[in-house]
Amino acid sequence: MSEKTKQKREAPLSVRLTKAEREELIRLADRAGLSMNAFVKAQVFGKSPPRSARRVSADGQTMARLLAACAVIGDSLSQLEGDESLSPEGLASVAAIRAKFDLLRATVFDAFGRTP
Repeated sequence: MSEKTKQKREAPLSVRLTKAEREELIRLADRAGLSMNAFVKAQVFGKSPPRSARRVSADGQTMARLLAACAVIGDSLSQLEGDESLSPEGLASVAAIRAKFDLLRATVFDAFGRTP
């Protein structure tokens, strides 16, 4: 049986962050699908993290479900906008809902690191 040679690592490096900085680091790492450790190493050393470091966070899964729900709602609004039997007041209401929905959708896309 061959003996593995393990590379000894130095003691952990500690960095003090403000609460806002830590939240931003967590958000960026989640957006990249990486642990904070893998994200920092990738940023500092400019190397792609190993595949095992990549992950889909629970937030990422939630965002994916939100994007899918946005698609369904957007399709329903498109159908309503094309409905010729709606009164002018009904069309105005649908237009107001569409404006609010478009803002919500853009926010979800931005949080997921994508563009609509």
